[in-house]
Amino acid sequence: MTILLDNVMTDTVSDIVTFRGGPAVIYVRGDDYDGGTVEIEIATVDDSEQRFAAITDGSFTADGTVKIDYLANGSQLRASLTGATSPINIFVSVSQ
Repeated sequence: MTILLDNVMTDTVSDIVTFRGGPAVIYVRGDDYDGGTVEIEIATVDDSEQRFAAITDGSFTADGTVKIDYLANGSQLRASLTGATSPINIFVSVSQ
C-alpha cells in the first residue's frame, strides 16, 4: 500500500508516486472534510509537461473508494485536498 495523504489537516497536494502497470484501488478516508474535496489525479511519464488530470470518479467530498481497472506502467498519481476550512485527518492510500 502507498500513502498519498497521511491524516492531513490543511489543503495540500501529495508527492507524486509512480506505479507499475495493473489494477489499483484508492481509498479516501477522513474524520471531517469541512467543505474540502479530495481529487485523485494522474499523469503519464510520456508527457514531458507532466500534466495531471482528474481520474474518472476520483473526486471525493466524503469517504469513498475507487477501483482503477488498469494503470499503465509508469503512471504517476497524486492526491490533492482543496477548499477545506478546517479538515481533520484526511487520509488517501493506493493498493496495487
